[in-house]
Amino acid sequence: MVPLLVSAKDERALGAQAGRLASWLESEPSVAVSDAAWSLATGRAVLEQRAVVVGADRDELVAGLRALAEEDASGAISGGGSGGKLALLFAGQGSQRVGMGASLVEVFPVFAEALDEICARFEPLLPHPLREVMFS
Repeated sequence: MVPLLVSAKDERALGAQAGRLASWLESEPSVAVSDAAWSLATGRAVLEQRAVVVGADRDELVAGLRALAEEDASGAISGGGSGGKLALLFAGQGSQRVGMGASLVEVFPVFAEALDEICARFEPLLPHPLREVMFS
């Protein structure tokens, strides 16, 4: 499955962008959909209205984009900025190896400085010190 990320300033522009992307994918069969997905995810602006069309191949992706262009978002995951709260996940010890985060602090001064700055900013907002939670 390949996700194609599309964004625009409003819903109408999102549909137009999806239509242009569908046409481009049809006209450029030599471009791998995985390359297009990478470019959309890493090289494009993330605007207010967003959608993700997921497909197993070029035909499924084009069909999903065409549906989105026709304002049928049933084949896409879509939404806009809500102005809601931001959530951050600090995995703490590292998901690859227990104690990895603490080891990085000891070995890499730049990592330790960045973590110190983050902890200092979050300290007044949290009921427990972030570093204590991460490394306990």
